[in-house]
Amino acid sequence: MTIARKLALLVLFALFGMVMMTAWFLVSERKLILEERQTGVRQVVEVAHGIAVHFHTLSTKGAMPDEEARQRAAAAMQALRYSGNEYIWINDMHPRMVMHPVRPELNGQDLSANKDPNGLPLFMEFVRTVKTQGAGFVPYMWPKAGSDTPVEKTSYVKGFEPWGWVLGSGIYVDDVMSGAYFRWAMMAAIAWLFVGLGAYLFYSFYRVMDGGLRETKRHMRAMTAGDLTTSPRGWGRDESAQVMQELGRVQGSLRGLVRSVRQCSDGIVHASGRMAGDATDLSARTEHAAAALVGSSTAMARIAAQ
Repeated sequence: MTIARKLALLVLFALFGMVMMTAWFLVSERKLILEERQTGVRQVVEVAHGIAVHFHTLSTKGAMPDEEARQRAAAAMQALRYSGNEYIWINDMHPRMVMHPVRPELNGQDLSANKDPNGLPLFMEFVRTVKTQGAGFVPYMWPKAGSDTPVEKTSYVKGFEPWGWVLGSGIYVDDVMSGAYFRWAMMAAIAWLFVGLGAYLFYSFYRVMDGGLRETKRHMRAMTAGDLTTSPRGWGRDESAQVMQELGRVQGSLRGLVRSVRQCSDGIVHASGRMAGDATDLSARTEHAAAALVGSSTAMARIAAQ
């Protein structure tokens, strides 16, 4: 596997891990935001339940008639607002609407046949949840204030048994998701920024590494062919460029060594030539002396013969 493929796989695995972690973080954050909003809704309904308990206690102590206590409790809940336009409503166990602060035309109406676009009889579901659990969350579809288009909503309902009331309030899921979408967009922008930075660093590193390896290969091939005149060109100013500089120094030392060897060999050749000349001259002199000796011997032989 080439270096480029190894680096590409490293980057891809890093990106995959980042995407998985981001997805896990976003899902966890959505769940956390929804749970936080649900906790807030439950606390508001508990406050409304406390209002009902307060006025019911006043009526049982004779401070006011029961009907007046109901009216004053409903009026106090009708004025409650939180998180902008969120509100409290009251229906009874029939179910009929006792008080709805945003859609007062529903007050006093029979809601048993009221269904959301998915066919859920939501008020019957509110009553069923209160009868079976005492309190709980119910998901359904309901239009926002000032709109007739139903959107996804989750409400917390709790019963107040002395008056047969169901107290409820809800959150719109798209409001929860809008904050999550903003965070998702920010996370995606940051992720793409890191992706771009990583791609730039990968390209820069690969370009320097590939160029340095190509230059090293070219230089080594020249040295193998016996050409020591070329010098490696460094790429950038990082560690690979320092390696190229060290290779240039090695080549310089090798050139100096070859030059010294060549000078020594030239000296040896010159000395060998002189020694060969001296040997030739000595051989000629020896032959001349031998010839003279032979002549002397011949002359001595002649004298001896006379």
